[in-house]
Amino acid sequence: IGSTGGYYGPALDVTGGRLTQEWLWRRLDNSHTFVPEAREPVLQIKPTQRHHLAAYLLSLKEEIAE
Repeated sequence: IGSTGGYYGPALDVTGGRLTQEWLWRRLDNSHTFVPEAREPVLQIKPTQRHHLAAYLLSLKEEIAE
């Protein structure tokens, strides 16, 4: 958060402005489909949990300064 990523991954606080729901669904289903050597584990979550997680990540968009 704060537009700073972690040691192994990017910042997630602007995810909603750059990724699609379809992409997130596939990535959350099996990240190793995209990057076989990925350090992240394959998530053992139900489709409804994946839906909620994707919806949350898509809601994270960069705030426009007024």
